[in-house]
Parts: sequence; structure tokens; C-alpha cells
Amino acid sequence: MSILAAANPRRGRWNPYKSTAENLNLPPTILSRFDLIFVLEDKPDIYEDKEKAAHILRMYKSQTLVKDPPIDQDLLLKYIADARRECQPRLSDEAKSRLLEYYTDLRKESGQTDDNTVAITPRQLEALGGRESHY
Repeated sequence: MSILAAANPRRGRWNPYKSTAENLNLPPTILSRFDLIFVLEDKPDIYEDKEKAAHILRMYKSQTLVKDPPIDQDLLLKYIADARRECQPRLSDEAKSRLLEYYTDLRKESGQTDDNTVAITPRQLEALGGRESHY
């Protein structure tokens, strides 16, 4: 089962000098349940802002709010089922080394803070590809 969740940072703005747990104001017990966490920052950019605004206004002007998906849902479900059955990737030695370094560095940083949060757990390492029997 997969769950996709979204959260806004505390006080509405992401503070790059604080940890994810501090920014989201969620206890480590909740954060550790997520295999992957991606931070998406909405930074002002004149070109991108203009493009996004034009796209949104075009949608409302044409009253076409829903687009047909680029891939038929049945085809996508068959593709995912086939990939689960046929694909069995393995981590290279270099990838294992980089994941080990990333994991241990984050764990070390967690031990140096006063807020008792852990930046990464073994569960998240498994999600990144650390449990070879899974891949």
C-alpha cells in the first residue's frame, strides 16, 4: 500500500536552517513512517511564475479543467503489474557504498542535535534500496 501525503511548513515558510521535523512540526514517530520525504519549495521566479499563471488562466478561459491522462489507466495498471513481475533490479557496489555513506552521515548528524529527532531510520534505508532481498 502507498500513501501520498502533503504538509505545509510551520508558519507557512520553509526554514532551510531547521530540520524537516522542525519545519513540519511533526513528531519523529510520525515522520519515520514515511519511506521517502521530498521537500518542494515554492520560490518566486519571474519566468516560471508567468508561465504558471498563463497556464492557469488559459484553463479557466477555455473551461477545460480536466485533461485526458497521457496514458490510459488500464494500460498503466498492466505496465505496473508487468514491471513488478519482470523487473528485479540489483544495487551496484557503488550504489551500496553511496547509500551506506548517506545513511551513516544522516544518522551521525541526528546524534548532534538537541531535539532528539532522527533524520533517517533503517526503514527509510530499505525504501532507498538497502534491503537487497527487496530488489
